[in-house]
Amino acid sequence: MPDEPGITARPLVREPLRLAVPGRHRLAGRGSVRLAEAAAEHFVMASPGYGLHHLVTALCESAGFTPHAAFHGSEIATIRGFVAAGLGVAVLPPSREETPGITELPLEDPDAFRTIGLIHATARTPSPVVVDFSNLVARRAQDCFPHSRPA
Repeated sequence: MPDEPGITARPLVREPLRLAVPGRHRLAGRGSVRLAEAAAEHFVMASPGYGLHHLVTALCESAGFTPHAAFHGSEIATIRGFVAAGLGVAVLPPSREETPGITELPLEDPDAFRTIGLIHATARTPSPVVVDFSNLVARRAQDCFPHSRPA
């Protein structure tokens, strides 16, 4: 969530992140992994400038390494496709449906999650429609992100 002057952030849910590996990868049979176990791998990352890129980079640094980004993608579906093609591993939110050629492994690292929320400019008073919409999104967040837990 952004922490900047002039922006108010409302965290809604915490979504776990997983290590996505090709189906025949050496880690694919594991029940869960520590991110450090993938330190020598080629990573498929979100493009620089995306929040997921910064989050994964920070997680890897916390695990004691800098990820070697072999490829970048701007869409999670594209990143999954690169992983399925055997071009690297990726740290991603859980998929709503199984992706052929990919095994998703829960990460044991305590900070391996992303926060989903709403933001708005602090200086503006939200209109009633915006307030209603925000409240609807907050009530439905758990339904939209079934693997998550409240923030």
